[in-house]
Amino acid sequence: MELLIYTREITPRVEYIFRFIFKDILRLRYRVTTSITEAQSYGGSVLSYSHQHIGNSVQIVPHGLLTEEGIKHHSFEVVDWNGMPAFPLTSPNSQIPFDIFTASFYLVSRYEEYTVSKSSLDKHIRYKHQMSLAYNNNFLHLPVIDLWAYRLLDILKSHNYSLTVKPRRFNYITTVDLDSAYAFKHKGLLRVTFAAFKSLLSNGKPHFLQRFRVVLGLAPDPFDIYDDLIQILPESPQTVWFIHTGKWGKYDKSIPVTKPAIKTLINRLGEKFRIGIHPSYGAFLNEKKIRKEVSVLVDALNLYVACSRQHFLRLSLPKTYRMLIKLGITEDYTMGYSDISGFRAGTCTPFVFFDLPAEQMLNLKVFPFQVMDSTFVGNNLAPSIARDEIFRMVDSVRIVNGTFISIWHIDYLSGYGYSAGWLSAIKEMLNYLNRE
Repeated sequence: MELLIYTREITPRVEYIFRFIFKDILRLRYRVTTSITEAQSYGGSVLSYSHQHIGNSVQIVPHGLLTEEGIKHHSFEVVDWNGMPAFPLTSPNSQIPFDIFTASFYLVSRYEEYTVSKSSLDKHIRYKHQMSLAYNNNFLHLPVIDLWAYRLLDILKSHNYSLTVKPRRFNYITTVDLDSAYAFKHKGLLRVTFAAFKSLLSNGKPHFLQRFRVVLGLAPDPFDIYDDLIQILPESPQTVWFIHTGKWGKYDKSIPVTKPAIKTLINRLGEKFRIGIHPSYGAFLNEKKIRKEVSVLVDALNLYVACSRQHFLRLSLPKTYRMLIKLGITEDYTMGYSDISGFRAGTCTPFVFFDLPAEQMLNLKVFPFQVMDSTFVGNNLAPSIARDEIFRMVDSVRIVNGTFISIWHIDYLSGYGYSAGWLSAIKEMLNYLNRE
């Protein structure tokens, strides 16, 4: 039997968050009504999202954010709800004392990111995790929306409601950013010569000599670990490679995808895995630039490219996502923080993006990630320590049967110039993910 949800007003925000909670997370049949007469006479399970209590219904008192228009500054106090963080408090003495739907919408829409000034962003014009409600209230490490949803389901069941629920299964997606395909090969004579002398001045003779030994075919390229990765990574759709096709720059290392050897490599990856675009550093607000980069990748693969992750995780909401949609991108994997693990959007469930200024859902699905190798490297964590944190994140996602997403980079996995052990770390992660 379906759950009937009574609410006084169905706004785009209300419709969106009900769909996310009940359809995407709980996979529960539900219907929404604004008729109190229908709700009072309904013979099945009723959830009242209003100030009106209806018979034996479960009630959640609304905060008001979901019926507002525009973006306003909200200050929420986070309280404890049976061991879980909760906000905003709307009915302290009730079984559900806070507005689950407002809290979930606030986090998954990234509402708080619209209310900060540009001067408070980091040097890469990114929203900082230190500004988030989750970080400042110590729940960034939890998929709170999923936890709230399942707690709500338990409460509904405790009322002896007969509900039609289709349980979901734990899933994982492993992603790799290909910022540079090789350390030394296929770089061009001028670039190789310049880099060689730069390494001679900064790193010493061994790196200088290794570069030329690789270029001359006398030694393998340090980044050439593709055979190992192809063997251990699960096939599409559980592995996605994001290819950087932008031009050389301060934060970009150009991959010459038109070169036969590079094209062969990418097509080889594309035979087993999904391929997405990894827009360059300056492309996150430049539609012309990203359009060109997508075109280059499409031409190299002769395939449609549907997914994307921004280089350096540069994301300006909603502008970046609006731009991606114009280019035919339907999936984005940028949602997460560069310098800390966790749940930036409060969930481990892929979600349709809600454009707050436009007050509407967009044709773009966001796949939030939880861990990234460069986060651990930047925080000076050894692979063995990082592994334990990865396992904890996996466990947090597994509890709610969500989707665990990780990010890896070929240069860290190779161990060249960095501490060895990251290739072993990804292997251990995959083994842990595949445990029953």
